[in-house]
Amino acid sequence: METLERGIQHPTCAPVLLRATELAALAATRGAGRAEAEELRQRAVRAIGHAFDLAGFQVEPDLGVRHGTAGWTEVLTEESEVPAWYLVAYPAEGASLAASGRGGAISVLYAAAPGAVPDLPPLRYMLKVVAGAAGRDALDLDDDLGDNLRRLAFARDVKVGDLLVAVLERPRHQDLINEIKSAGARLVLLEEGELAGALLAASGTGGVDAMVGIGGLQETVVEAGLARCLGGEITAKLWPRNDEERDLAGPEGLGRTYGIGDLAPGPVEAAITGISDGLLLRGPRLGRPWDETESIVLSTVTGTARRLTTRHHRG
Repeated sequence: METLERGIQHPTCAPVLLRATELAALAATRGAGRAEAEELRQRAVRAIGHAFDLAGFQVEPDLGVRHGTAGWTEVLTEESEVPAWYLVAYPAEGASLAASGRGGAISVLYAAAPGAVPDLPPLRYMLKVVAGAAGRDALDLDDDLGDNLRRLAFARDVKVGDLLVAVLERPRHQDLINEIKSAGARLVLLEEGELAGALLAASGTGGVDAMVGIGGLQETVVEAGLARCLGGEITAKLWPRNDEERDLAGPEGLGRTYGIGDLAPGPVEAAITGISDGLLLRGPRLGRPWDETESIVLSTVTGTARRLTTRHHRG
């Protein structure tokens, strides 16, 4: 991944995020293939809490990760009562994969500056398409999915049949899967890992050109920030499940298409570290004089996207 330095306009927290996801991945991987998924999550949660304590940051002690996600948590320093960042934590996305000895689990921390957390109706799901830079003039959910894929193929100067589209394997995605097949694109079905799928699509890693799905509203916001850091694109719409949610969205919300600027309007940073080997990242390598992790660090503050390998020497 390319690194482009820009003028820093906001204090960065990326080094702390990175240290926290590295410790989380190291803690979780030691239970991979033999511990239950919830135990792996809790190992990662404790490691992230420890990393923030060492950095002098105050966050919720358990990160609220009973279901794998924290919601927005204020990040305070010892010197200030005003949050510099709002944090979303996925200490072990795909923990069930790692617990059963499969690949693709990652640890993700995403931070948004005040003003960079969008105000959205409190629905659970959004329909979204994530792609790399070629998607900037190609994605429009006012058109059907097939047209989006054809425009994306044109922008990439390839045939639709050359596109590889990632989709989480969920019953609610069956219609989308059928549309992708009808358009002639290729599919890669993911057991777990909505954020990992978005990162694959936005960065083009693993040959993935796009990710399509109906996913969590909060996850969609995070994916928009990740895509923005990587120079990618996202288009999304609210996806109400019932009349109550349609009322919450209102006519304006239901008819609106959200772009990357709507979902990630300000400074954002993120760190992602592999827990078990997958298309996106390798899991930790243990048992040497040092442990080794592979991570991605993203920041609109410094204008950088870094992929790095870190050796953690044992004292």
